[in-house]
Amino acid sequence: MLVLSVGLLAGWAGIWSVAHPALFALGAYFAAYGSTHGWSLEVVVLGATACGAAPGAFLGAAGARFSMLYVTLLTLAFTMVSLEVMGRWTSVTGGDQGISMAKLESALGLGTLASAGTQAQYIAVGGAGIALAVAAPARPSALRVRLVAAKSHPMEARSIGIAPEAQSALASAVSAAFAALAGVLLALVVGFVSPDPFSPALAISLIAACVLGGAGTLLGAVVGGAYLTWAPTAADSAGVPQPILQGVVLIAALLFLPGGVVLFLGRTARRLLRRPAPSHAPTAPETTEEPPGSVPAPGADARELLRLDEAAVTFGGLTALEGTSMSVRAGETLTMIGPNGAGKTTLVNVLSGLVGGRRVSGRALYNGRPLLKTSATARRGLGIGRTLQHAGRFPELTVLENVLCTRRKVTAHTAPRRSAGRSAVHQFCGSRSSRHVRFPVRRR
Repeated sequence: MLVLSVGLLAGWAGIWSVAHPALFALGAYFAAYGSTHGWSLEVVVLGATACGAAPGAFLGAAGARFSMLYVTLLTLAFTMVSLEVMGRWTSVTGGDQGISMAKLESALGLGTLASAGTQAQYIAVGGAGIALAVAAPARPSALRVRLVAAKSHPMEARSIGIAPEAQSALASAVSAAFAALAGVLLALVVGFVSPDPFSPALAISLIAACVLGGAGTLLGAVVGGAYLTWAPTAADSAGVPQPILQGVVLIAALLFLPGGVVLFLGRTARRLLRRPAPSHAPTAPETTEEPPGSVPAPGADARELLRLDEAAVTFGGLTALEGTSMSVRAGETLTMIGPNGAGKTTLVNVLSGLVGGRRVSGRALYNGRPLLKTSATARRGLGIGRTLQHAGRFPELTVLENVLCTRRKVTAHTAPRRSAGRSAVHQFCGSRSSRHVRFPVRRR
């Protein structure tokens, strides 16, 4: 369960967490403390998962603002602080002496669960099966598509209504909840909780297991979990310290199996079973259908959809856009023309919400509603779409999933039969019924 929670978080959301040893310990100590104070099984499970999900959501939301390196440092700092607090909070954790796990009685009448017995081992195996059963239907779901899209191209994701911060917080919270639940099962199986298993070295072992099995895959989590269990025995048999064995395995996996064992075996099997392609592809039948006609030029009395008045954008002491005003009527295509550096992309970023903070001034109305204070993801719901100059696909998603990313919500600009009432703003496009806004050249 622990390898699964780390691997899917890394593969789907792009967050390599070093905080999972602390979340793992949180669940174990919560279960041990609750069992010695008469808490029921249901209270322990729900309380541990909630206590794990809360810091997980915080780390995910905060980490979405930084690069991968700073996310790793953030989660490492969380682990070091949390483990230090747990070690010194002797009244709850027992400090270096640890704390014993007592029996847990079910408040729903499911019986009594004894620790350090065969029953606890069966419960742990069942918990791992439940975690896999929950993760299996999540892989083809829209949740994974949103996570991968937000991880691959945050700007493109915002333009289609996906908030990277929200996706990272959700993914990290769910992953942390399962890590805490794994800690509860550890306390049940072992019957005793001490700080020794939860050192930062466990985080390195978890990352090595995920890389070896294949981050983002369910079968890779199974392979990585088996390796994590087998590594101590293999190190003893080889007569080498366990960190040396894990380091060698990790280096070998990064050099020769960058996608993990599962991906390597899958590619090898497909290569062996691949059938030769036919020598001649069938010729597509010719079509005589005429392309759809262009939208007629709007009249002077057409409804105004977009109005921008005196927009300005500043980045520190640099003024990137100043005194820009324009309007777009229903059915109209507006083209912006200007040299490099004139501010065309900045203006489109203003309209699509990709220039944040207090850098934008002026007034913008879309269909009569204020626009500048609306987030980029909320503008998607208003019917505003944006195509970037360099088309960016989400490489880890299939063609169908890339298309479905943009079809998550039915809005005015996605409905095919409402073209007469929509407008578009393109960076470089023109039509017979278009107007042009020219940007002057400003030399500073």
